[in-house]
Amino acid sequence: MTEKFTTVDDRLDPEKIFARGFITREESEAVELAKFSSKINITDEDGENEGIWAAIISEEDRALYDGSTVGETLRVVLTNHALMFMPNPSWGRVIEGKTNGGKRPIFIREDQLPRLKKTHEAYLEEYPPPPLKEEADGSEN
Repeated sequence: MTEKFTTVDDRLDPEKIFARGFITREESEAVELAKFSSKINITDEDGENEGIWAAIISEEDRALYDGSTVGETLRVVLTNHALMFMPNPSWGRVIEGKTNGGKRPIFIREDQLPRLKKTHEAYLEEYPPPPLKEEADGSEN
């Protein structure tokens, strides 16, 4: 399933995010209040990085993002799909990371995968993909 957006604000539509079942109603309302995204870094165990847009979902998390502390936990909602999480869709997911002393916060890929995989499997149960052509008509080619 591919999301289609007409504007940047459409990407942050809390009803679209909430309807996908990835965040709570309170978190979706916080996204609506954010009305903007901030950049974060996702890092894997091999040291590869990906910068991605995310909505800060609370005043406390905004203060941590804007501050200069190191190692404090903050939560964000991803506002586009992260390549590092493929094949698990990640737009609209809440992830936790650590502050980085006034630089972009760091979110460790491997720390996020168990939750992303679990919610993706639940999503596929609710919205199964259509059968492949071979499965639909009983043919093998």
